[in-house]
Amino acid sequence: MKNSYQKRKEAQKHFVLLKKDTVVGVFGSFRQALEKIDSDKKQSYWTLIRNMPSRYDVGDYSLQVVKNP
Repeated sequence: MKNSYQKRKEAQKHFVLLKKDTVVGVFGSFRQALEKIDSDKKQSYWTLIRNMPSRYDVGDYSLQVVKNP
C-alpha cells in the first residue's frame, strides 16, 4: 500500500512554458507560469483554473502541463 507522500508525488504536475519552441521555464505552480506570459490576449488565472487545460497557447507562448515521471 502506498503512503500519502508517494501518492502526492505521482499526482504532481509541472508546468512548462515555451516561447517559440524555446523553454522559458519549468514551474511547480500554474499561477507562476501564467505571470511570465507577456500578452494582452492572456486569459485570467481564475478563468483558466476552472477548466485546467493540458495545453494553453497564447501569442508566441505555449504552456503545457507535464505529469511527474
